[in-house]
Amino acid sequence: MKRYDSIGRIGHIFETDQQVVTDLVIPSGKEIPEHHVDYTVVVVPIKGKVIFSGHDFETELAPGSFVRMLPNEAHSLKAIEDSELFVIKSKLEK
Repeated sequence: MKRYDSIGRIGHIFETDQQVVTDLVIPSGKEIPEHHVDYTVVVVPIKGKVIFSGHDFETELAPGSFVRMLPNEAHSLKAIEDSELFVIKSKLEK
């Protein structure tokens, strides 16, 4: 067991060949341009608000809501407040 405290920047909490858990910090107004990854992804906001966009999809994410994506789904984020999110990327067996 290990405790983690936010360090105010992006950092991996856990990483294996099958899974990566990242603490993602995005200052208000900053955008992460459209990209995709070869993982199933769950994005869980723990602080702030972001606009999360994908193909025919746009939502405001805040603590209490989350997004799940399939591998290779293009997406982008824009922080409308100082924000922190956990990004859980997993390679799942079919």
